[in-house]
Amino acid sequence: MSSRSDTLTPPRPASGELRPDATATLRAALATRMHFLDGAMGTVIQRFSLDEADYRGVRFADWPSDVKGNNDLLSLTQPELIASIHRDYLDSGADFIETNTFNAQRISLADYGMEALSYELNLASARGRDRQLCAFDDDGDHRRGA
Repeated sequence: MSSRSDTLTPPRPASGELRPDATATLRAALATRMHFLDGAMGTVIQRFSLDEADYRGVRFADWPSDVKGNNDLLSLTQPELIASIHRDYLDSGADFIETNTFNAQRISLADYGMEALSYELNLASARGRDRQLCAFDDDGDHRRGA
């Protein structure tokens, strides 16, 4: 029988998936100039006027409760939409972009009966964000310095 803390502890990533500590690099970059953080993800998502089916995608088509408004779920069901928002922020000059995980924790996900998806949503969102950062840097823009 597992304890409550066992059920809340996400699995650890494989050792090759962890990034090295970038604290020194970040501090050095911040000392050189002002940096900019992306804006409100939820506000931009609202502009798309998504409906229930857009939020559900194929995987959650038969989910027993409404999921419209669960913006974090879009990292799984509409990853290209989330990627386009990240790209727009980067193209606009953001040095840092956050993950699409404003409510991707068990307490908020309980509103949709999706508590078990917390780790998956956070991982998918972080990987999606990282893909956009890498693609942006591959295009020759290295202004972030981290």
